[in-house]
Amino acid sequence: MTDHLAPGRPTRILTRILTFLEEDLAAVLLALSIVILCADVVGRYLFNHPVPGAASIAMVCFIWLTYLGAAAVARRGRHIAIDVLIERFSTRWRAITDVFVQLVVAAVLAYVLYWVWVATLTATFVDIPGLHLSRRVLTIALLVGFMLMALYCLRDLVTAVRGSITGRYSPYRETVGEMEGLVDPATAAAAQVAAAQPVTESIFMKKPKRGRKGPAAQNGPKA
Repeated sequence: MTDHLAPGRPTRILTRILTFLEEDLAAVLLALSIVILCADVVGRYLFNHPVPGAASIAMVCFIWLTYLGAAAVARRGRHIAIDVLIERFSTRWRAITDVFVQLVVAAVLAYVLYWVWVATLTATFVDIPGLHLSRRVLTIALLVGFMLMALYCLRDLVTAVRGSITGRYSPYRETVGEMEGLVDPATAAAAQVAAAQPVTESIFMKKPKRGRKGPAAQNGPKA
């Protein structure tokens, strides 16, 4: 049983906005960096005319898509976790363990957010080489990414606290469809049937050789 309620219209709108910001925009930045770097290589080695500031543009795009992507993974609950021990716990103790984990994550995010916020407001930044753009834009990427991750950490913390109280807990895990449509149902069923067959049938059992005749065939038909 899951504790997640059916999302209403405001929740769906917010999810679409966050999906565009964290995934669609990150994909556009990735494509832009690839195109710029390819154009720079072609221009440099074929036409002896590289793209001005190509490396700097790619760096800015890569930093932004990294932190936007990290926020997207946090929203989907798909960060890597080792749950071999936690899976053996009861539902309530699993929720209590996640409360502790989310508190640690929240403390780390709060610490990083504080210093990134201080640096963004008070530090003096030089321009990025090749671009008339302050390096402050890079710290803003960190600020946006960690703020979004803190928001999702708060969501997961509330869910875990509720589960530790009620005893009904299902951590938020949003599938991304990476395994959908890769295996045909008929193929999967045939594989299961083949796996159910005993291994000794194909390894240890001897099969009769082709062309070998039995005793009756060698002596001929009986009169």
